[in-house]
Amino acid sequence: MKKIYILSLILISLFFTSCEIKEEITINKDGSGEVYYGYDLSKLIEEFDNDSKPKKEPKKPLDTIIDFNQLINNPKFKDSIASLTPEKKEMLESLKNMKMKMVMDEAAKKMEFGFGFAFKDIDSLKNMFDKIQKAQQFSSNKNQTKMVKDKPIYQGLSGTNQTLSYHYNGKVFKRTAKLKKTRTEEEQKKLDKDVKENDKIDALFNKLKYTIVLHFPKKIKKVNAKNAVFSKDKKTVTITYGLDTYLKNPEMLNLTVKLAK
Repeated sequence: MKKIYILSLILISLFFTSCEIKEEITINKDGSGEVYYGYDLSKLIEEFDNDSKPKKEPKKPLDTIIDFNQLINNPKFKDSIASLTPEKKEMLESLKNMKMKMVMDEAAKKMEFGFGFAFKDIDSLKNMFDKIQKAQQFSSNKNQTKMVKDKPIYQGLSGTNQTLSYHYNGKVFKRTAKLKKTRTEEEQKKLDKDVKENDKIDALFNKLKYTIVLHFPKKIKKVNAKNAVFSKDKKTVTITYGLDTYLKNPEMLNLTVKLAK
């Protein structure tokens, strides 16, 4: 359980700043599929690397996948899980079908976190953000969570102030995001301030992206996005937005994809 605790602390801390986000969905012929939601902090490492500091021996690279279902059912962790609070037990139970990928390589300046899980049908993704948020909250450091949860930049990056739903009927795919509560002028100013508090972070936001990758079982006919990039077989589409667009207006990332017959 110590491993889960350490990972959860890292997940909370990444929302103090900015990162690149990737949302990837693969849909099979029968409507089932897989979703991956990942955070890439590699550019942050590049930007904030201080050459004036004494060089240390890079830590051993880490590339691992944590299967929550295996952890929950592992006899080694039975006593540790039993000692958790009812709230944390409920959180852990909700993550049983989720996998978390973590890649850390100091020498290559690479740092990524991601959540993935399989679904039987597209309707299963309606609570995707809820699952991700529970994974973030699986930490006993409540003070750290409270410190960031009310910040607009945290709400934007974590999706706490939006609902995200998908529709797929074999012919049309729709991605629909809606703000739960429209930001007031004061809240919007606070969000802008959070981004611009640090000149380096502000400049970094102009480089960071939110990328959506969609894989379908048949060819794509049309997408309502001007910046869509298609694979050679026309079954995959990649759409990239500026991270600031996602933060300020996630509804700009709504998509409609029409598939060939």
